[in-house]
Amino acid sequence: MSKVSIILGLSGVVPEPLLDDCLDSLCAQSLQDCEILCVRDASVPDYLCLNRALAADSRVRLFEAEGSGLGAAWNRGIEEAAGEVLFFLHAGTILRYHACEKVLQVMEGHGASLVGFGALSPAAPPEVQEALASRAAEYSAFEASLLLKEHYSVCIDRTAFSRTFIEEKHLGFVEGLAGFEGKVFLFEAYPQASKVVLLSEKLCTVQFSAECQTSYLGDAHIPSIQELFHRVNSLEFIFETWDNLDLIKPHEADLLDWVLEYVGLDLFKQGHIRREAARKRLAELLVEFFGEGFVSRLAGPTQEIFKSIVTPSVKGESPKAHIIAAFYVKRHGKRQSASRVLGAVKAGWKSQSAPGGTSLKSQLLPMLSAKPAKHGKAKKAKRTEHKKHS
Repeated sequence: MSKVSIILGLSGVVPEPLLDDCLDSLCAQSLQDCEILCVRDASVPDYLCLNRALAADSRVRLFEAEGSGLGAAWNRGIEEAAGEVLFFLHAGTILRYHACEKVLQVMEGHGASLVGFGALSPAAPPEVQEALASRAAEYSAFEASLLLKEHYSVCIDRTAFSRTFIEEKHLGFVEGLAGFEGKVFLFEAYPQASKVVLLSEKLCTVQFSAECQTSYLGDAHIPSIQELFHRVNSLEFIFETWDNLDLIKPHEADLLDWVLEYVGLDLFKQGHIRREAARKRLAELLVEFFGEGFVSRLAGPTQEIFKSIVTPSVKGESPKAHIIAAFYVKRHGKRQSASRVLGAVKAGWKSQSAPGGTSLKSQLLPMLSAKPAKHGKAKKAKRTEHKKHS
């Protein structure tokens, strides 16, 4: 019986060179005691590289998903898997040669429910690459910042799970979320894990996708309105899960900040007519799970932005650029916000990139360079930079 099961979900058309590289990395794992379960839905064409892998390596097996999408594929993989450690991968993800061996060693040695590790994504913006980094840490209680703070961005490919944990908690993937199945699964799994171990080592390379990103400064990426609808739809399942686990109230402020970066701010990159249906649906979900008066419990830029989402005073109203800039500085601090500015400039920042009609660059740079006001004859004090874990 295999100790590790790698479940490769296949849905839609994937460039064959990406799939070929992915399969090569899986078959080349230093741990031989692993199985590679390729599960495809009806939308997947026939791939020569997959046929070659099936013929060349007996550990590679092919299954058909009963439904459509990655959620259906991964669910079928859980049913067929024999290993105690489960990986859920997208086509195109490349595992380092010792990834399975390393994760198995940690899982067995620490009794972990899940193990997270770092990832590379060369095509991603700098802030996403930073968020895909990891650090060595161990948690025996739920740490909400792992999901809600951008300095540790979770995506399904960079997390391995104990099969016993999945079975005990009756975990499974919500199907039909168009690429966000993994995000919803993680928001259900992390809070219920008895032990989480993080590794600083980068054990995989992932393709830059909607799952591992949130809003960031500039127009380097403007999601389609369809993608925004899928994000909003995934929030319904995340909110429902956290409501059932009694997690919304104790983590309300951080969760709402995360919602803004996950979908809220990107709404305002769309024209007001195109975004209106998604805005209304998001507003409905927020009121349903946080209550009618939740905006009044907020403060500062977060409150102002949610007013524009939930109770806009003018049709098509967008938050002013200085409000967006203040939100980023509040959430990420000056150092990381400055890094975002530079990344956006390098990506070709448009002069009218910000909601509200003025450039975020023009609004944010003065905030980053402003010196503290002097009061009386205060003595000079040493500044201590609070460095975030990378």
